[in-house]
Amino acid sequence: MGNNESLSQYGRFLVAEAVAKAKGSAPPPPKSKPSRLSGAPAAEKVTALCDYEAQAEGDLSFTAGDVIEIVTRTNNENEWWIGKLNGKEGQFPGNYVKLN
Repeated sequence: MGNNESLSQYGRFLVAEAVAKAKGSAPPPPKSKPSRLSGAPAAEKVTALCDYEAQAEGDLSFTAGDVIEIVTRTNNENEWWIGKLNGKEGQFPGNYVKLN
């Protein structure tokens, strides 16, 4: 057995030993989860100023004090916005709510 061959066997032994150790040890725990996804803005919410009863299919009914999650809205409160409340999504008049 030549010198190069014994070095090669020793190298394989070291690699095999390192692999065996790696398999037996657990990886370190991950960093703690962020409270929310860092790239996603927080959901915008509004509070109902008064009751609104749906007038048509697709409208969102609510009562005064309900907190509605905004899906889409314009900068004009006199237009219809889309929001979610209690698992239901629908449109509602923007002037019936105030931004939180």
